[in-house]
Amino acid sequence: MLGKLMKYDLGALSRILIPLHLAAVAVIVVGAGAGLTGHWVSELPAGALADPAEGAVLGLAVLVLLMAVLALGCLSLATLAVVLWRFYRNLFTDEGYLTLTLPATPAQQVGSKVLAGLIWMVVDAVVVFAGLLVVMAAAEGFGGATDLEDTLPYWILSYANGHGFGGVVPEGFLGVAGTLLQTLVQMAFGLLMAYAAFALGAALAARHKVAAGIGLYVALSWGYGLLSGAVGVLGLFAVTGTSSMRAYYALTSVTGTVLQLAACGVFWLICVWVLRRKVNLP
Repeated sequence: MLGKLMKYDLGALSRILIPLHLAAVAVIVVGAGAGLTGHWVSELPAGALADPAEGAVLGLAVLVLLMAVLALGCLSLATLAVVLWRFYRNLFTDEGYLTLTLPATPAQQVGSKVLAGLIWMVVDAVVVFAGLLVVMAAAEGFGGATDLEDTLPYWILSYANGHGFGGVVPEGFLGVAGTLLQTLVQMAFGLLMAYAAFALGAALAARHKVAAGIGLYVALSWGYGLLSGAVGVLGLFAVTGTSSMRAYYALTSVTGTVLQLAACGVFWLICVWVLRRKVNLP
């Protein structure tokens, strides 16, 4: 049954997100063209173009390139919004009357939504990161460094997992695989926290359920931030005297991932509990 639910959820998401990401590919092409144009003009010999014409072309190229980068950033937000809206509408609006009559357990319903959402979030991350890399490489005339650690997507992934500080960069295949695994855990954590917040908001609020879900998401984020901050401080005390920031970053990276996995389990149970006992359909 899980496979059938995933097929249905992926189909519903894809009807919106495939055209959205095809539009993003067009934005990447336009941004890369602007970057190449700016690079080409900047490399022309002095006097090849009139100063006003050169300034206008460069200014337009910069504007288009910046707009392309901004559009790629908005794509990630749009993808997350679509995934969350699919979860809420399919389970906690009038559509839920049909969804909840299917011969599927609450765990299967939540599992399908999590897996479908994660698949599209991974696709989105690949498109956005690859798009940023192509646009930035085009602005350098595709003549810049090609080492993995020098690319923007890898820098973002490393920084997000605590490897970007102090020149601590994962080495070898296992290091890169660990970073990607941590990123996947972070995606699942963020998605499940949002699912749990909207599920609780839909179950507990008589009116303004979406607003309640947003408020609960902020509260859960705040609470987790306090908890992870406390764990970070304890980790700092644990490595005091070792004079090794690498040990501190390694410890906080591992404990952070474990903490997020535990939180994923809690949020999963909240979603299943709400679907099993506290559904409050309009």
